[in-house]
Amino acid sequence: MQKRLLFIFIMSTFVVGTVELIITGILELIAADLQVSKSLSGQLITIYAFSFAIGAPILAIKTAKLERKIVLLISLAIFIGGNILSALSPSYFMLAGVRIITALAAALFIVVVLSTAAKLAHPSKQGRILGLVYMGFSAANVFGVPFGTYIGSTFGWRSTFWLIATLSIICFILIALFLPKTEGATANEKMPFKALLKNREVVSLLSITTIWLAAHYVVYSYISPMMTDSGYSLATVSFILLLAGVAGTSGTAVGGSLSDLIGSKRTLWIAGSLFMIALLFLRLSLPYILLFSIVIFIWNFAQWSTNPAIQSALININPKNAELSLSLNMSALNIGIGLGALIGGIIIHNGGLHFAPFIAAAMTIIPLILIKKITSVAKSN
Repeated sequence: MQKRLLFIFIMSTFVVGTVELIITGILELIAADLQVSKSLSGQLITIYAFSFAIGAPILAIKTAKLERKIVLLISLAIFIGGNILSALSPSYFMLAGVRIITALAAALFIVVVLSTAAKLAHPSKQGRILGLVYMGFSAANVFGVPFGTYIGSTFGWRSTFWLIATLSIICFILIALFLPKTEGATANEKMPFKALLKNREVVSLLSITTIWLAAHYVVYSYISPMMTDSGYSLATVSFILLLAGVAGTSGTAVGGSLSDLIGSKRTLWIAGSLFMIALLFLRLSLPYILLFSIVIFIWNFAQWSTNPAIQSALININPKNAELSLSLNMSALNIGIGLGALIGGIIIHNGGLHFAPFIAAAMTIIPLILIKKITSVAKSN
């Protein structure tokens, strides 16, 4: 695959991925402007994540036989329109409705980008290319949020969506100019969703993704009100989110290398244990900014280091359907994000915001149990 095309794919997944969790940093601004509660504002993440999770596999099947470039351009055009309407939304309910449409467009775009990247890559480099393209989505989650928080707090929350729409237009032009025509699936080619979901190891890994992401976003979705309620400014919140981004990116890189070195199973066990410990200390460290910053770094470093290990494990289990496995993992990831934001919203609505880290820590025990039962991943590594 050409480096130019790889860059376009990474840039596109970064821009499209950013819109999902941008709400985290501008949650309070939206709540104040649209006159809704913080917990209801946080459900914009849940709405988007669930729509993405449901839409990804369904739209992938429905559009599998269509030419890939056309699908990418249509989905990106709808995504651009969704962000423009988000910026113009006069009410919470219009914004929520637009988020559903935007999420469906983003889901189709991400899945098709992954499958197209896999088709255009040399077979010997397919896994690496998929990992690099997926890195754009990961980077969106760890860097898009603090950047969006800064833009939103400086120019207003609507400016964040205008910026995403502008960057998306640039991606649209680049794809239109440089992506060659790529055929979809043939008439006889079937996507083995059912076969993959009958594989116990695959289901376990997808469950681990969902539960860990849910535990993560129970806290992360509401980190802004948690900090401001403790006396911190939005500028400090933006710094902490940036620190979390640096930690997440570092964790992604180290997690991939560690997975190659000691195997996915051991990597997941070590990272998961650190993740749980960091969550237990998060609330206790909140009054002390230096200690809190260290805990934030360890928490996000550990959590994001699990992603490449899970991706590597899924590819090793079923190399021929790597892109399909990764698209299912994207659905699992978004279900986790949605559940986390939903559970966090219930907690904050009932006045238990500062208990959220302890509840999240308890949730991480289940994936650690599932990891112990996985056998084929260790063998494949």
